[in-house]
Amino acid sequence: MKIAVMLAFMALNQTFPGLFGVSEPTGSFSRLYLVQDSAPQAPSDIQLQQAVTQAMQSSQLTANSQIVVHVTKGEVTLEGSSINQLARREATRLAETVIGVKGIRNRLNVIDTQTAGALPPS
Repeated sequence: MKIAVMLAFMALNQTFPGLFGVSEPTGSFSRLYLVQDSAPQAPSDIQLQQAVTQAMQSSQLTANSQIVVHVTKGEVTLEGSSINQLARREATRLAETVIGVKGIRNRLNVIDTQTAGALPPS
């Protein structure tokens, strides 16, 4: 058992140098510790914009809507139009699922597709 653990340690240490804080196995695991980098970095605004845009394409309710995603310091603003109120709410819900989003402003206009192409009464 000890040999298998030592081999696993050596394999991990070769793949991820410094992961355990030591460069060579010492025969005793009392000195092993995980080396953690600084806290995980928050996604950039560009990464969030891409993730939210991709999320909008994943739903049938929002995929055909004209939604423009803006992100500033993790705050998402949704602008454009949606086909109905349900699609508008779905856009907010989808943006909320993206890790790193701090807040959402939904400025989508609901376009009534049944009357949008109709001529005004004469």
